[in-house]
Amino acid sequence: MRKRTKSRIRRALTIVVTCFSAAMAFTACGPPETDPGALRGDDGSALYGDGTWAAAFSHTNSYGWRPFAVIRVRAGLIDQVRLDAVDAAGNRLRDVESYIEQYRLVSGAQLIDALAGFEQSVLTRQRAGMIVPSGTIDWAVQYDLLLRAAIGLAVTAGSGEGIQSVATVATAGPYLAYDDPDRLGWRAELTVVYDAGAVAAVSFIETREQLDGTRIVKRDTQAYQTRFGAFSGTDSATVSAALADRVVGLDLADRVEVDVQSGATLSSNRFGVLIERVRALRIDASLPRRWNRF
Repeated sequence: MRKRTKSRIRRALTIVVTCFSAAMAFTACGPPETDPGALRGDDGSALYGDGTWAAAFSHTNSYGWRPFAVIRVRAGLIDQVRLDAVDAAGNRLRDVESYIEQYRLVSGAQLIDALAGFEQSVLTRQRAGMIVPSGTIDWAVQYDLLLRAAIGLAVTAGSGEGIQSVATVATAGPYLAYDDPDRLGWRAELTVVYDAGAVAAVSFIETREQLDGTRIVKRDTQAYQTRFGAFSGTDSATVSAALADRVVGLDLADRVEVDVQSGATLSSNRFGVLIERVRALRIDASLPRRWNRF
């Protein structure tokens, strides 16, 4: 009788331990509690859905880099951030010391330190928007756009409305190209801005540096326009507008044949050369393998 009682007690204890272990396993595998530091929505739940969220530009920028941003959310809290970029050859921005040094010489800024500061700002503030060190506004603007896109995916996931993990942001530019001065000292300068994958705006001007270091614009120089108009029957502003109209609305994926404007053969040819340089800048560079993972 005493043996039966002990056996029953052992079976009961085994059942209790088994149930307790199962309950603990279920709790451990279940969704983590929201971190106290996580941002919350109007309903009090975590604003960001857990997961890894990433955004990248569609093409390389005017400097030859395709930036991307990745964030990780755990328990509603952004706990990891990575900002980087890749060029057409597959090089990572952080690894190209020659570009980093060139950037320092031109801007006076330490780009790697700036990137680390941008990342820390997101971890601290739990949202996009950052303090921009002097000389880094160009990169700061690009990464801010990417972070807003990646965080937007996390917000959508937090609301239960979607699970898309990667966003592509159209590279707007601006893309800048210029050539060497001609025999009269005029240098052609081209600026191209994209919207939704097509050329949205174009600025084509020719400038000349004066002895005092200032630059004058050909189309704004009355003396030149008087001589040019007498010879060609038109003016620089009209020529520039006609050349720009030739490419607005195109994606420039293929070579563009530029119509030579009457009386402005040199300007037309220069425009065609610079358009090709812009096309060479805007590349659909391949992103690194597993770029959107930690």
